[in-house]
Amino acid sequence: MGQDLGKQCGCGLEADDDITEDQRLQMEQQMKNTATTSAPVASSSSGGGSTAAAAGKSRAAPEEEEGGFFVPPPVDSSPSKPSPAPKPQAPAAASTTNSSRPAAVPGAAASLDAILADLEAAEQTAYSAAFRGFAAGQASLQPDHEGLRSFVLGNSGIGPQDLDTELLKIASSNEAFAIDADSLVMLLRLNPVNDSEALEAFLRMSSDGEKMSGEDCRTGLFTFLQAIGSGASADQTEKIIDAAMRDAGVTVNMEQWVGYAKTTGRIARLASYSKI
Repeated sequence: MGQDLGKQCGCGLEADDDITEDQRLQMEQQMKNTATTSAPVASSSSGGGSTAAAAGKSRAAPEEEEGGFFVPPPVDSSPSKPSPAPKPQAPAAASTTNSSRPAAVPGAAASLDAILADLEAAEQTAYSAAFRGFAAGQASLQPDHEGLRSFVLGNSGIGPQDLDTELLKIASSNEAFAIDADSLVMLLRLNPVNDSEALEAFLRMSSDGEKMSGEDCRTGLFTFLQAIGSGASADQTEKIIDAAMRDAGVTVNMEQWVGYAKTTGRIARLASYSKI
């Protein structure tokens, strides 16, 4: 009757029944979809519970530590890198010089052999460099210059009592009445030993005052080297005397003796100045 009334009045009751059935079917489908998607959510929720449980354990850890229990951190099982091997150090170079020996002065001869090979050139080089050192840029000096006087006393046979005489003598050889590097070299060449002492030594060693044997000459030159204080070794001493007496014969006269004594003194003093 309702249907008939619906049909008669046209109010759509029959259509409402169809719509209600469709809505019910849609709701059932939505419920199935909801059930399908809710499983991972639950799993996720379960995982969250595990996380919460883990967090709870983490929070409980300090409580356990306060209660006297301590959980050590996990040991790192990863292999440790080997320490780099130390770099080998180069061996220190062996010193070939005697550390107690004074360093050679600028311009000095490198060896005794160099002096013996060319005595004049070695003197010129060494003593000119020395002059430039205490002259402090001056081309020439007056005889009263302290540095000049000290150097002459230390590297010649001139004594303090004869110093002024010899300096004035060499200074008077030029118009400026001064001493330059060349004048200094000449002064040292002329006075390596004291002339009076050389003559006295000859008279002591000569039997007739005119000559002496070559062997006595060598002995006298050795004594002169000791008086100079050259510090030469036995081998160096032999080389110096051999160089001085290279033209000697069986006998030696006074003039030869004085010449040998001066040559020996020049070599010994230059070697001493050069720290050889």
